[in-house]
Amino acid sequence: MNENELLGTLIRRELAAVPVEHWGFFFPLHVAVWRFLEAVRPAALGPLSTGYDSEPYFQGKGAAWFVGELGNLDDYVEAVDAVMRNVVQSLGAKVVGVDRFAIEDIPPTDEELLARLATVAVKAVDEALVDGHVF
Repeated sequence: MNENELLGTLIRRELAAVPVEHWGFFFPLHVAVWRFLEAVRPAALGPLSTGYDSEPYFQGKGAAWFVGELGNLDDYVEAVDAVMRNVVQSLGAKVVGVDRFAIEDIPPTDEELLARLATVAVKAVDEALVDGHVF
């Protein structure tokens, strides 16, 4: 499985796992990106510790960088927004009044959008590692 396929699988898995009411702030996509970065750059961010109260929160080793650095990169935010819009548009009216989706009900994400998001996320973590950022 290539990186784009991996990211697409993780996105669909998180969209199915997270209640629709917690899709705000692109939460399931951020969780998928964290898992993706841990898969392609093992131990860079550390174990995922996250949840959703009135908004998402991330805790642990890589959380400050993930939220403060990656989460504020315009290219990352634009890529996450584009992927989420693609997903919601694909689901259409099915999103209204649904608590959760089965993974098979979530359509695959556009390959170009996946590639864009994967590239931005991997580049950001690689640059942080090269710069000696301690997660």
